[in-house]
Amino acid sequence: MTRIFIVDDHVLIREGLKKILRTESDLTIVGEAQCGNEALDKLDKCNCDVLILDIALPDKSGLEILKEVKDQHPKMHVIILSLYPEERYALRAMKDGADGYITKNGAAEELFLAIRTVMAGKKYVSPTFTQELV
Repeated sequence: MTRIFIVDDHVLIREGLKKILRTESDLTIVGEAQCGNEALDKLDKCNCDVLILDIALPDKSGLEILKEVKDQHPKMHVIILSLYPEERYALRAMKDGADGYITKNGAAEELFLAIRTVMAGKKYVSPTFTQELV
């Protein structure tokens, strides 16, 4: 069972992600937070495998939280979830330690693929972005 923690400042996004993730029997939600500081506090108390982290949060940027999470929980997989297109932040996020980067306009199947890819120890970016990098 893959344990997932969601960080997004929009309730509707968190609720939608939980509904989507609950459709998969091998995924479970173990926590959620609406801002970076709340996430850092809660992550110390829960055991999760994958952190789905919004890049734009009200208190700190997702990239700042990413660095803190990777310092405090180096084995935790982090997937950045963003409204911004990959060419704007994905490379930076990956250099800062993200295991994956997906945009909010992606399909549920892409989210599942990203989670399973990072759990297999690989990095995830969309095939489109991979082509742009090549």
